[in-house]
Amino acid sequence: MAKKKKLSPQQKKQKQDSTERKDYLFDLIQTSLGDIAPQSAKSINPLEMGKQVSSLLMSLCEPTFAILKGEEKLIVSVAVVAWNMSIYPEAYTFNKLKAGLKIHKGISEGGSKLVVEIAEVLKLAKEQFYPEVRCIIQNYTFKDLGNAYHLQTTVTTV
Repeated sequence: MAKKKKLSPQQKKQKQDSTERKDYLFDLIQTSLGDIAPQSAKSINPLEMGKQVSSLLMSLCEPTFAILKGEEKLIVSVAVVAWNMSIYPEAYTFNKLKAGLKIHKGISEGGSKLVVEIAEVLKLAKEQFYPEVRCIIQNYTFKDLGNAYHLQTTVTTV
């Protein structure tokens, strides 16, 4: 049996901080959604699934925009990966996400960890609030219109 590695006090604090941040983010999303989430997902029209998934995905993303101001496009990218992770966890992993973040310019080590935490929370929120929406997001376009955001997705049902 392998011995568990003991964490230093600093590592314990970082792990606790990470857990508290994730709990805060999840609560933020849950509060933002209120009673809308369960109702909106049940009324999805297969002919308009891309449009409706765009709306559902934005409902998950918008509460997190204040956490990384100016990085809305990055958060939406991460949310798309998190959404797809919830459908095919073996194909979309957090390690692949971390590897992708290493090539993203301007993201520090701490920022990268925060983005992965956001992805974990978004994946959990998708699984909890929209479990019956079973589709992969194949492509998306995100635009900041100044006073609003526009997200368009192309999806394939599974």
